Amino acid sequence: MWMNSKITKVLWFGVSTLLLLGLVYLADASLFLEAISKANLFYLLPALIFGILPLSIYSFTWYRFLNKMGENISYFMSLRMFLGGQFLNAITPIGQFGGEPFMAYVIKDNTGLEYEEAFSTVLSADLVNSVPVITFLSGGVVYMLFLRGLNSLLTQFLFAALLMILLGSSLAYLLWFRSGTIENAILGILGFLVGILGRGEKIYEGLENRFEGVEKAFETIGEDPRHLIVTAVVVHLEFIFRVIALYLVLFSLGVKTDFPPLYFVLAFGSVASFAPTPGGSGVAEAAHSGLISFFLNLSLATAAAAAILLRLMIYWPSIVIGYLGLLSLRGGD
Repeated sequence: MWMNSKITKVLWFGVSTLLLLGLVYLADASLFLEAISKANLFYLLPALIFGILPLSIYSFTWYRFLNKMGENISYFMSLRMFLGGQFLNAITPIGQFGGEPFMAYVIKDNTGLEYEEAFSTVLSADLVNSVPVITFLSGGVVYMLFLRGLNSLLTQFLFAALLMILLGSSLAYLLWFRSGTIENAILGILGFLVGILGRGEKIYEGLENRFEGVEKAFETIGEDPRHLIVTAVVVHLEFIFRVIALYLVLFSLGVKTDFPPLYFVLAFGSVASFAPTPGGSGVAEAAHSGLISFFLNLSLATAAAAAILLRLMIYWPSIVIGYLGLLSLRGGD
């Protein structure tokens, strides 16, 4: 038993390390180095701090929901689990909302929750953590429609933003306050297919049992709207931290700007994080470059340097810290 545990830890360490090294290999390090060479490093340190701080806010959401589900768990343990889950989420090749199943396993392995409860907790936390994006996207949409002209790039982002607001709001409402609606719709479709094909009854029954657990978990989380609202209000701090990080990155490049345009850059740029690449890599940098250039009237070269530095301050530290968090969980078995 002890040997099996040791082997599992070694394998987990090896797989995690290979994934981390793979991300580093695939990244174009020369772009990072070129961007850093243009910046005043004195301002990048506080930018890095503000870039990391959102992780503490996301972990707070996990802490709130895990305790809501009946787990008497400390904030520090929630932080470790979130960081480990964040690493798994960041390396999935299907974008921002691709890692929930893996993150749920992190919770299941380190708490007394069933997988269905863990998955509902993770998805609920992700929805609440997306509230600031929806808040500022809504403001950005109003601003772009009535106060600012549109080009082809911004038109695409505008439609994507409207779609995100609609889908995100509808999904949250149905999961928390009309629990069972989505689950029953999926089961209805599957039941129809099973009836036509005449096979798959066992799979259907298994999913039906799992969906019952998911439905009950969402009901538990949504039974107290005040709990959701308080959590969502606190989460807005993470967006403010990212705005400050971007401001400092631009300042390090000699660009002085007001804060309001940065809200729109990050709000619309959040759409790119849902691209089907690990953490939205590549797409996020390109999107932020275009948005920074548009809203701040900067050259594409300066905007690209700022976008790359912003990812270096926010995305890559979360990968490394998440990697360490995941190892700390496995090491504590």
